[in-house]
Amino acid sequence: MEKMKAIKLFLEWNPRKDFNLGLRDIGGRRAQSGNQIWKNPQIEVVTAPIPEIKPTEALIKVKACGICGSDILMAWPDEQGYTRYPYIMGNSQTPGEIIIGHEFSGKIVKIGQGIKAFQKKTGKEVFKIDTPVVAQCVISCGLCEMCKEGKFDCCLVNEERGFSVDGAMAEYAKADIRELYSLEDLKPQFASEKKMFVATTLIEPLAGVYKALINVAGGLLPGENAVVIGGGPMGLSAVALLKAMGASKVILIEISKERLLLGKKVGATNLINPNESDVYGEVLKITHNSGAKIYFEAAGIASRIWPAIDKLFQKGEPESKFILFGHGSGEMRVSHETLIGTYSSLVGSHGHSGVWRNIIRLIEGGVVDAHKMITREITLEETPKWLEILQTNKEQGKVVITF
Repeated sequence: MEKMKAIKLFLEWNPRKDFNLGLRDIGGRRAQSGNQIWKNPQIEVVTAPIPEIKPTEALIKVKACGICGSDILMAWPDEQGYTRYPYIMGNSQTPGEIIIGHEFSGKIVKIGQGIKAFQKKTGKEVFKIDTPVVAQCVISCGLCEMCKEGKFDCCLVNEERGFSVDGAMAEYAKADIRELYSLEDLKPQFASEKKMFVATTLIEPLAGVYKALINVAGGLLPGENAVVIGGGPMGLSAVALLKAMGASKVILIEISKERLLLGKKVGATNLINPNESDVYGEVLKITHNSGAKIYFEAAGIASRIWPAIDKLFQKGEPESKFILFGHGSGEMRVSHETLIGTYSSLVGSHGHSGVWRNIIRLIEGGVVDAHKMITREITLEETPKWLEILQTNKEQGKVVITF
């Protein structure tokens, strides 16, 4: 069997005291709440078998793979030794080990007969050998009530590439035709294929932010204002998309000087360091007391920033939205009178199905320049070191593994 290099996460199944397995947990293999069960995470560069594909799958030579905040949390033990990632983790096939990574792009090197037969029926050969592609990480079942209604991110029995089935921090990965998107139309937009593959690792995070802003929160009208809390890759994606949507002011709140400057580069009109300025007062000053239509929280500090947002809801224009996107600890004490009196709302979002083609089109049209968010390219062998560095280094934008 042919082999490949990959980044593998090794885990110890050790449920916390008084934790009971849920319906979707698989003893010793998979947990819906990773930080309640998996202990002592270890990252290694390994040699693994190249994936074998099914009839409706394609084998992809990975060209680039981004490091996501979830990858960092999965590999980062807390004070008790448990992984910090609170959602689906493990491997439904192999106990205690998983190839991580889900923000990737690459070239098709092998196509299943089912894909060939389907494309022959449709008369459209979208996927063939050497087609550049990306693949979404949510692997929905297609059978449950949510899938029947097209709500694939809410699939009742979904798997996730890089979380519960092997992912793409490897020389090769596989994906079903249901998850694949061609990048062929993007080639003219980039000076080289390498630049295209590196930039398109941002499609997955951009899709998640796009869905939160547009599908869930309803977007904003050109000329309205927006605030983004957090200047990491998700926050930077929000800045870029909000500016593309026509926001007049896009205010980035971030404590890192480097990320503030990066935010300016991708479209932020105003920058606030909350350690140096009063967020409430500065936002009102910048917006001439009108506040913002959208407040996008991407730093996982919703409970800390909420008091300022609550006051901005009360002082600014009505019908504002606070979008909860960043994962974090703590609880918010929400005044229902604020929401009632200002027609404002809180919404949460986490998935990205149904919007990938729009992100690809935005990149094709030059509306969003994903390259501006990338601050470093690394090798596969450097990845374990960078998964540790990024636990505390909050100055980088997107770090991308190239092959």
